Amino acid sequence: MKKLMTKKNILGFSLLGTFILISSISLQEINACYDSWTWCRGVWGFLDSWGPFILPFPVLLISSLVTYKLHDKVFYTWLKFSTVAIPVILLLVAKSPESAYGGFLASAMTVTRSEASLQLSVLYLVLSLMLIAWKWFTLRKKK
Repeated sequence: MKKLMTKKNILGFSLLGTFILISSISLQEINACYDSWTWCRGVWGFLDSWGPFILPFPVLLISSLVTYKLHDKVFYTWLKFSTVAIPVILLLVAKSPESAYGGFLASAMTVTRSEASLQLSVLYLVLSLMLIAWKWFTLRKKK
């Protein structure tokens, strides 16, 4: 498993996921196609159902770029955290409702799937950067 979870593989995987997210959003935002094209409907359907699940990829890319040139111990500490945090984030996003129903109060108190994905991604980024900084400073003090 350690051979699969290398710096290059994690960086490549996060680059691929970020590319898929950005290209899907770009196709939708620049109106590259009209409603009559079925593949565009597929892109829009993909974003509607899978968008919140691929939103953490840019955050993963940022974290993996930060750890890429750092010591291996920093990377593997962050990787241990990520192997637990990312499945938990995806599970919480999957358990959140797709949209908020009800009146003003009910919709204001309900976190939708997209909002949960965004909030948990930001939390993951902050915790990752704090962990990376902490591990880097501890290793630096030991030298």
